[in-house]
Amino acid sequence: MDEPEACEPRMGVIVLAWPDTLVMSGDVDFAAVRCFGAVDRLDGVHLVDLSAATYLDASAVGLLLRCVQLTRQRDPTRRVRVLGGTERVRASLQMRGVEHLVDFVDLEE
Repeated sequence: MDEPEACEPRMGVIVLAWPDTLVMSGDVDFAAVRCFGAVDRLDGVHLVDLSAATYLDASAVGLLLRCVQLTRQRDPTRRVRVLGGTERVRASLQMRGVEHLVDFVDLEE
C-alpha cells in the first residue's frame, strides 16, 4: 500500500488564524492552496492578511475570491478586508479586478 504524499508547500503557507482571518505568506501557489485544504472552513472569513505574502498565483486569488463569495452570500453589504500585501501582490490583485470586490487595509489602520 502506498504511503500518502506529504503535503509540504515549497514557499507559501496559508493558515486560518482565527475563524474570521485567513493568513497567506510567502509565494502562495497551487501547492500551498492544496496543502491548506480547509476550503470548507472559509465561511466567516472577513479579513485576509497578505502582509507577509510575496506572490499569489491564480489558485491563491481564487481562494480569496471564495471568501468574497461566501461573505456576500451571508451579508451582501459586507466586504472582505485585505490587510497589507506587497506592491507586487496588490498589482496582481488589481490586474484581476479584485480591488473592486474587497477593501484594502493598510497595516497602520
